Amino acid sequence: MNLKKLITPALFSMLCIGGANASLVDMYVGATGGIGSQRYIVDGVMSPIGNFNKSATSYGALIGLDVPVVRVEAEYNKLDTKALKTNLAMANVIFKLLPTPVVTPYLGIGAGMQFNGSMETVDSDNNWAAQGMLGLTFSIPATSMKIDAEARAVYM
Repeated sequence: MNLKKLITPALFSMLCIGGANASLVDMYVGATGGIGSQRYIVDGVMSPIGNFNKSATSYGALIGLDVPVVRVEAEYNKLDTKALKTNLAMANVIFKLLPTPVVTPYLGIGAGMQFNGSMETVDSDNNWAAQGMLGLTFSIPATSMKIDAEARAVYM
């Protein structure tokens, strides 16, 4: 056999394999929005009058990397209630559980900072924050878009 006849198909095969693996790591950007409840828990003597619930809204933006089993993202959120307005900057790791082409359940954790908030009469300092997330990712057919529906608990 001629060596040129062996090298040419091998070279084309390598070029095709490289192109097929190009989408193993995908970068994404997104917007967030949500409604929920914020619970204040006070210890000590003030606990009978200090514990209360408030409705909350949030909105923000995120940027991340999506690999086959995990997503890593940086997220900014603005939380707004009647009593508390604060900003969150978080780094999240999201683990995909049993991925399917249409729906993928996931479990995530995040850590970061709470900053520039104010609480009725007291300014709040920068504090650490943590969150846990549980949700579903829905793939929109014939597009590269996905929508997440999630529940999360944030500790500040």
